Amino acid sequence: MLTAAIAGTIFASPSTKQILTGLRAIQSKAGTLIIVKNYTGDVLHFGLATERAKAEGLRIEMVVVADDVAVGRQKGSLVGRRGLAGTILVHKISGALAEKGLISASYFQSLTHRESLETIVATARDVILNLVTIGFSLDHCSVPGRRSAEFLTANEVEIGMGIHNEPGVNRLKSIPTSSELASKVLKLLLDQGDPDRAFVPFSAGDKTVLLINNLGGISNLEISAFAGLVVDQLASTYEISPVRVYTGTFMTALNGPGVSVTLLNFSRLKDPKSVLAALDAKTTALGWSGNVTAWDRVGKLDLRPSPPEKAHARVAPSLG
Repeated sequence: MLTAAIAGTIFASPSTKQILTGLRAIQSKAGTLIIVKNYTGDVLHFGLATERAKAEGLRIEMVVVADDVAVGRQKGSLVGRRGLAGTILVHKISGALAEKGLISASYFQSLTHRESLETIVATARDVILNLVTIGFSLDHCSVPGRRSAEFLTANEVEIGMGIHNEPGVNRLKSIPTSSELASKVLKLLLDQGDPDRAFVPFSAGDKTVLLINNLGGISNLEISAFAGLVVDQLASTYEISPVRVYTGTFMTALNGPGVSVTLLNFSRLKDPKSVLAALDAKTTALGWSGNVTAWDRVGKLDLRPSPPEKAHARVAPSLG
């Protein structure tokens, strides 16, 4: 996946100097791709570092991920959409393409060279254009050493809250059922009748990649149950079938008690075959829990009534 990650303090961008130091440390003749989430400080500092690195003769390109749909076109007209968990898919796809001469995915076996930086950048931008994400949380996360200005009450849930405690699009004063939450989230992601948020076209029959992300404070049981609801509603309400489903803790808001849902419209990609191979490529990166790629649900469970009690009580005949 990534060769390096450059971090600032909690919820703050690293400095231009820190970023430039990181770029110098990993410079390569093949070039370097910088993947940045769309936040003002990050775009500013990484952009400045990119220009300084280019002035030094380094081969650098930068892409900005903006997959959030909570911030609509009208509200986000100046700064655009925030970068959320869809960024993880951009990391995985770009990283695998950069190393495709070295991995065992069947699509890449016949290739003996790394992909060009230009092709990786083009693929990353194609993926970004077809990504949508929205999250919800039962509360703000706790930032060490800081007191939050506001916490939610025990009966509230906020839809569209950002990963740095930014406000969401809607705060519900009564927590709906998990099924109702899944329905509200999918409507914000997929409703083509919402001119403020229909960033990516989706149609019945589209193939998608689904990522269910734990914002840090949700149990495995809860997030797995929610993932099941989302998959079922995608099929029953929108006639959309994921080609891959990833569930886990990929991008947290520290200990945020919430979940985000990301959809990549696979049917709109220019080169879906290589993107799928890049997603399936194995990695030793500890943060990627998507190495199990099988996802093939055929039909419904055959729920048969239990046999009579007597059938359970049979004793095997004596063997002598």
